[in-house]
Amino acid sequence: MAKETEAILRAVLFSIKRASTLGEAEAAVRAMCSKEDIDSVEQEIAKLKASQP
Repeated sequence: MAKETEAILRAVLFSIKRASTLGEAEAAVRAMCSKEDIDSVEQEIAKLKASQP
Protein backbone atom coordinates (compact mmCIF):
# COMPACT_ATOMS: atom_id res chain seq x y z
CA MET A 1 0.00 0.00 0.00
CA ALA A 2 1.29 3.46 -0.84
CA LYS A 3 2.56 5.55 2.06
CA GLU A 4 0.06 8.30 1.20
CA THR A 5 -2.82 5.82 1.43
CA GLU A 6 -1.60 4.50 4.76
CA ALA A 7 -1.42 8.00 6.20
CA ILE A 8 -4.93 8.83 4.97
CA LEU A 9 -6.38 5.61 6.39
CA ARG A 10 -4.67 6.20 9.75
CA ALA A 11 -6.11 9.73 9.87
CA VAL A 12 -9.60 8.46 9.04
CA LEU A 13 -9.40 5.66 11.59
CA PHE A 14 -8.13 8.04 14.27
CA SER A 15 -10.98 10.47 13.58
CA ILE A 16 -13.59 7.73 13.68
CA LYS A 17 -12.23 6.22 16.90
CA ARG A 18 -12.26 9.66 18.59
CA ALA A 19 -15.84 10.43 17.57
CA SER A 20 -18.64 9.92 20.07
CA THR A 21 -21.41 9.63 17.51
CA LEU A 22 -21.83 8.60 13.90
CA GLY A 23 -22.53 12.24 13.05
CA GLU A 24 -19.21 13.32 14.55
CA ALA A 25 -17.38 10.58 12.67
CA GLU A 26 -19.01 11.60 9.40
CA ALA A 27 -18.18 15.27 9.99
CA ALA A 28 -14.54 14.43 10.71
CA VAL A 29 -14.19 12.37 7.55
CA ARG A 30 -16.03 14.99 5.45
CA ALA A 31 -13.53 17.58 6.69
CA MET A 32 -10.76 15.53 5.08
CA CYS A 33 -12.55 15.30 1.71
CA SER A 34 -12.91 17.65 -1.20
CA LYS A 35 -16.36 18.76 -2.35
CA GLU A 36 -15.90 16.56 -5.42
CA ASP A 37 -15.15 13.51 -3.26
CA ILE A 38 -18.22 14.13 -1.12
CA ASP A 39 -20.44 14.68 -4.16
CA SER A 40 -19.18 11.46 -5.74
CA VAL A 41 -19.93 9.44 -2.60
CA GLU A 42 -23.38 11.03 -2.28
CA GLN A 43 -24.16 10.09 -5.90
CA GLU A 44 -23.14 6.48 -5.30
CA ILE A 45 -25.28 6.32 -2.15
CA ALA A 46 -28.25 7.70 -4.10
CA LYS A 47 -27.76 5.03 -6.78
CA LEU A 48 -27.65 2.28 -4.15
CA LYS A 49 -30.79 3.57 -2.46
CA ALA A 50 -32.60 3.82 -5.81
CA SER A 51 -31.76 0.21 -6.68
CA GLN A 52 -33.07 -1.20 -3.39
CA PRO A 53 -36.64 -2.56 -3.37
